[in-house]
Amino acid sequence: MVALEARLALRQTQRLVMTPMLQQAIHLLQLSTLELQEVLQKELTENPVLEEVPPEEEPTAEETALAVLDLTPPATLAEIKQRYKALVKRLHPDANGGDTAAEERLKLVNQAYSMLKTAALA
Repeated sequence: MVALEARLALRQTQRLVMTPMLQQAIHLLQLSTLELQEVLQKELTENPVLEEVPPEEEPTAEETALAVLDLTPPATLAEIKQRYKALVKRLHPDANGGDTAAEERLKLVNQAYSMLKTAALA
């Protein structure tokens, strides 16, 4: 009985306090993408402290493939082939005792190298 009274007292004292910041966050989460963009544009024009940062450019397919091979552009043909051979040797299933993570990484390496070959980079 005492435990029940303690839980009841605790439940009665714990409540969600709807602060203005929490209310604003709930409102923003309910907006569509277009509505959210409008709100952000309005805030940018009204608040001199805020500044719009341009979005980062998406990496190209070649840059992504080079990143899979742990290389950065510009990479020479010799560097690409050398890195590919080293990764295949390291990630091969026979060298990893059937490690599924290594197998998945090897698939990505093969796809990246194939894409680079097709793009005439390797």
